[in-house]
Amino acid sequence: MQSHHDLPNGDRLWISAPDTVAAALPGIVELFRSGESEEVFFGNQRPEGAVISFARWHEYESLKAEAAADLVDEQRFRENLPPADRTPYEPRTPGAVLDPGAARDAVLHLGPAPVFIGADDRPEGVVISFDTWLDCEQVKADAEADRRRYDLVRERLADADDPTKWISFEDMMAEFGLDPDADDLEPPKGHQPS
Repeated sequence: MQSHHDLPNGDRLWISAPDTVAAALPGIVELFRSGESEEVFFGNQRPEGAVISFARWHEYESLKAEAAADLVDEQRFRENLPPADRTPYEPRTPGAVLDPGAARDAVLHLGPAPVFIGADDRPEGVVISFDTWLDCEQVKADAEADRRRYDLVRERLADADDPTKWISFEDMMAEFGLDPDADDLEPPKGHQPS
């Protein structure tokens, strides 16, 4: 199904998508433009897509770029390990940073590429598929978990000179709710503490 909707601010949004999207999206876009900042989902039982703010989309893209840079650093680290300690490297495809350019007369195909809504100079919002939104939320959760681990390590290193603030590994796991059996917390094979 393909249809177009003229929005009050003069934007025309072409929708090439299932009936549920064509029926729901114009109302969601207006709700979003009226001041909503949280993502809004559209679709029937399983959401087909989401409308998110441009700031949220920019945050997702920044986190994806940071994750891609971390993967490059990890690959360099693995290349410097002795051959016996190397593990296969499986890179993830980072999301491409797209030019937000002109958003007027946009055509919405629910796929991996976002559709920008709003002014030509800085979009007000972005329409993305539900699967893309899930991927972005996972990247955000991973980044928050990494930041939490880095903060814990920095805190413990800062307390290293004061024996009264020392804490055992098990107590740290219990205090901060980290899983001691998680793969990313185990020492690399071949580098076990003695």
